[in-house]
Amino acid sequence: MRHSRGVSGTRSFVRGSLAALVLAASAGACGTGSLEAGSAGSSPSASASVAATPSPTPLPSATVAAAPTILVTASPVPTAAPATATVAPTTAPTQPPPPPPASTPIVKAVPMTGTRGTTFVFQLAGFPASVDMVMTVTGPDGKTSAPTVVPIAANGAGLATYATKLSDPTGAYIAVFKNGGVVVQIVFQLV
Repeated sequence: MRHSRGVSGTRSFVRGSLAALVLAASAGACGTGSLEAGSAGSSPSASASVAATPSPTPLPSATVAAAPTILVTASPVPTAAPATATVAPTTAPTQPPPPPPASTPIVKAVPMTGTRGTTFVFQLAGFPASVDMVMTVTGPDGKTSAPTVVPIAANGAGLATYATKLSDPTGAYIAVFKNGGVVVQIVFQLV
């Protein structure tokens, strides 16, 4: 059999009954007489009566008084955020900046083409810092010049020169710069 009361009516009845029990338990702990509680807007009501005899020992109904904190829904009470200690920021130890990224070593010949007796200037860039490079020049006849040390500055740059003679053969010359695994070469012409 289905009751004609809806869900809200049943809830109101249950709330009214619980409120009556809680009030009755509170009244019993205080030693008052009979209390009646009902739910506003609903016809059912509940009543409870408690004997008004004072008792030196806590009544068993005193344990029921804790029920409102579980059954009653209330808006949460805002609480203050826990205090946090303010700590002075610490600075990280300073470290030297990282070295610049390795670049590809390049050599530029000025001029690229010359006549017999021309002095060629080689501009080096992007080489390992503070390392000496060794330069050799091989002519079109296959002869190689004596090795020349080319100092490289801390910024990876360096300068080298090669002076040709009036008796040198014309054709392509190859200048090679090397130190360990770094090898760079450039071709220049003598006409």
